[in-house]
Amino acid sequence: LYTFTQEWPVGSMKHQLSYTIAALSLSHADGLGDFAINYRYQLVSGAKVSVAPRISVLFPTGDWRRGLGAGGVGVQTNLPVSVILSDKIVSHWNAGATLVPRSKDVLDEKAFTKGVNLGQSTIWLARPRFNVMMETAWNRIETVIGRGRLLTG
Repeated sequence: LYTFTQEWPVGSMKHQLSYTIAALSLSHADGLGDFAINYRYQLVSGAKVSVAPRISVLFPTGDWRRGLGAGGVGVQTNLPVSVILSDKIVSHWNAGATLVPRSKDVLDEKAFTKGVNLGQSTIWLARPRFNVMMETAWNRIETVIGRGRLLTG
């Protein structure tokens, strides 16, 4: 999965609008995925902690028949939190959810799918131009496998 996101401030740096284009390279198909319009609000921007929740609308631009998209409009949320632990260590945390009320399978059968994602990274600021990052990501998504039937993975 490859993504490109372009973000712009709206009125001030507290409000950000962006779009995300996804490209996928799967074992059976390559191409563009679903398109997202994102809104991010800088809720907390402190010396040690920053919090910037995001909500996105997902548009079904990816070819769902080839597994490159969900096949329906969805909504996604993410809550990122960044914490400066010391002059040399920064930690980032992220939790989110995705809902697509009318996802499709390859036979055009529909179901309500849900997804959850969690992520955490710790960055060591070793040198001014060299950082070391350890990152962990976890997600659980549902896939339509028949009318109203889901596979969780």
